[in-house]
Amino acid sequence: MPCSWINGKLVDESKAVLSIFDRSYLYGEGIFETLRCYGGKPAFLDRHYQRLRQNSRRLQIPLTLSEKDLRFAIGRLLKKNKMKEAVVRATVSLQGATFGVEIPKDPKVNLTLFCRPAALDPRLFEAGVKVFCSQNLINDSPGVADIKATSYLTKMLARAEAAKAGAYETLLKNAKGNWAEGSRTNLFVVLDRTVITPPLSEGILNGITRQVVLEILKEKKMAHREAPITDLMLNNAEEIFLTGSTSEVMPVGEVIGMIIRKTGPFPLAKTLRLEYRRTLGI
Repeated sequence: MPCSWINGKLVDESKAVLSIFDRSYLYGEGIFETLRCYGGKPAFLDRHYQRLRQNSRRLQIPLTLSEKDLRFAIGRLLKKNKMKEAVVRATVSLQGATFGVEIPKDPKVNLTLFCRPAALDPRLFEAGVKVFCSQNLINDSPGVADIKATSYLTKMLARAEAAKAGAYETLLKNAKGNWAEGSRTNLFVVLDRTVITPPLSEGILNGITRQVVLEILKEKKMAHREAPITDLMLNNAEEIFLTGSTSEVMPVGEVIGMIIRKTGPFPLAKTLRLEYRRTLGI
């Protein structure tokens, strides 16, 4: 049985429990990060930690663990579970039920970690993945979408749509009718050899991989810009790709619902993935 890490202790997952008064359980009032680990080391831990800290301040959740402590905890967890290529989920929440608007005084902070083997078929990067365009769900509003919070209902409903359609991911529009992001990824399109991704003002999460890809584009002086993505742009795109900690830079081969099909070799997505992995030293 795998082990998880709960408030400083390694615990068998069959015995990993939190109080029913945890506010993440009660209200979705918690924050999390998903980290990809290569060779037993979490990628871009400093960036993930800074986002965790920023969001903890916004939700008034004291973050009692330093970046150094988090790195140590992840190392212990991976070693105990004998994993090197893994995905780690870190969750921070408060404990204490209330029926008003106030947050409990001196609440307990819960910080948990669990891990799973990283399982991504390398053939997906050659063929591209299928994505489903949601017609029923609207992405979270700006001011909420950029918080990686445990109140994840919209994204989980979107994942259910993807599963039903046999797709890798679901794309979501924002209230303006523009394509914003996936349920777990950021969206990029290529038009006239220019890489385009929605700006943060479109109501998206500022993904860590998104940040790194934009930095690579700037460093390599590759044409790129941030702009809203319309139906027409998605239909006419030369390439479409997704970014995320677990997806890296993933090309899209088919968009279900818009009759869009792309065939490899997805040159820009491939180039950016190679550069992304070089930043990781792999």
